[in-house]
Amino acid sequence: DSLLALEQLVHISQYTEMLTRKLEEVTLAALKNRKPSLLAWGQGQASFAANRRTKGGPTDPSLPMLRVTTPDGKLSAVLVNYACHGTTLEGINEIHGDWIGEAQQRIEANHPGIISMVAIGCGADADPSPRGEIEDMKKNGKEIADNVEKLLSAQLQPLTSPPVGKMKWVSLPLAKVPTTNEFIKQTGEKGLR
Repeated sequence: DSLLALEQLVHISQYTEMLTRKLEEVTLAALKNRKPSLLAWGQGQASFAANRRTKGGPTDPSLPMLRVTTPDGKLSAVLVNYACHGTTLEGINEIHGDWIGEAQQRIEANHPGIISMVAIGCGADADPSPRGEIEDMKKNGKEIADNVEKLLSAQLQPLTSPPVGKMKWVSLPLAKVPTTNEFIKQTGEKGLR
């Protein structure tokens, strides 16, 4: 039932197998290289996300950051999260890290030898604004990296116990599930976005 050609399905399968193998390798290497560390966190804000569905609609400006240091206080890693798609460079048909990769490179340049990770969290309704130009992407990445620097120089909250993740299921029943034709009619000429 696939809409893809057989050669594309084979390529996807080969890529998935290779990626799975490499993820296992990097995970085992990371487990082998574990060292005692201290964790602390803080929260800043970023402002370039814009609601992509409703002009002026809600976005999440929070910028939580986790700092990882050695027991003697030397910075070894940073994890930062901002709820926004990596689509500053929309329409560019090549692999690119967008603002996420730019922020990561800047953070690591500011602190040689550390590992910087940037997550995009729950940003499904948020696109970067402005967008479309390399300068926009660089500006967005710089905003994240500059905020990380502020957070690193601030008093952060130490984590003294392992983090705990929780999930809660919420039932949101629909009054009536639209048919395919009703969905198509609802989209009109605007396309599916």
